[in-house]
Amino acid sequence: GDRRAAAAATAAVVEALWDLAVPAGPGLDEALRAFLDILPFLPLASGRGANRVIRAVAKRYADDADGWSPDVVYVLIYALIMLQTDLHNPRVRPKISEADFVQSLQRTIVGAARPAAPARELYRAIKARPLGARGPRGTRR
Repeated sequence: GDRRAAAAATAAVVEALWDLAVPAGPGLDEALRAFLDILPFLPLASGRGANRVIRAVAKRYADDADGWSPDVVYVLIYALIMLQTDLHNPRVRPKISEADFVQSLQRTIVGAARPAAPARELYRAIKARPLGARGPRGTRR
């Protein structure tokens, strides 16, 4: 019905934008940064629309990344969005530690599918450089 058509349309848009923006082979944080360069927001407040976009992005990343399932990438994307907010919003206190972030992910399907090392790397990458950080003239920092 309508949901299936909306999901297919979203997937087609994500696929086209992904092909334009995301170079082959980046880590998940870099792929999200590249994707956000052309779609500078994830419609998080739009409910099902946000879910469709994130599902489509997760599937597209998983298609390119050897050994990653769309479900694992989907959970990781939401985890990175939450981590981004936690680490870079000054109103959020206390900040989540690397150990707590890794431990949290290990209790999900991510932990069953992946070792802890990628979670540590993703934590450090988001802590060092927010997903939406732009440098001079719109370039990423």
